Amino acid sequence: MIREEILLLLQAKESWYLLATLVFASLIGRIKIIGPYFRIINTILHEFGHALAAILFKGKVLDMELFSNTSGTTLTQSKNRFSQLMIAISGYPFSMGMSLGLFYLLSIEAYLPFLCIIIGTASLCLLLWVRNTFGMFYLFIIIASSITAILYAPENIILIYCIVIF
Repeated sequence: MIREEILLLLQAKESWYLLATLVFASLIGRIKIIGPYFRIINTILHEFGHALAAILFKGKVLDMELFSNTSGTTLTQSKNRFSQLMIAISGYPFSMGMSLGLFYLLSIEAYLPFLCIIIGTASLCLLLWVRNTFGMFYLFIIIASSITAILYAPENIILIYCIVIF
């Protein structure tokens, strides 16, 4: 299904624009100094998945950290082994499901809901759990740049921004 949507997007009359944006997003993510800042969104979603599972299984989220090498940790406390297992395995499925949902929003040009999800997730993590310097700085930058994009950027720049951070 995703492959079909990509093919449909590429067949659109502005396919060169989309292709250039995808190439740009791929290249910017590989630049040593700034690349990790653009690739860490998946880490946020992954760690948020662990935190959400802890809350759903009546546990506690003690701490969350995001690091400049695109890794992260979430320290949780739970009541039993089943809860621990569910919390431990929730990160990848949650980030994959969110990625599919966000990709769908991009494919239907729903940029505002896309950015609202990014802002909401980053804000929750920043307000409730993330206390390390890089994590707080990064989340603040993502929130501020996403709000700025919503308020001031034209639609084609918002598309580029969404693809680059995603």
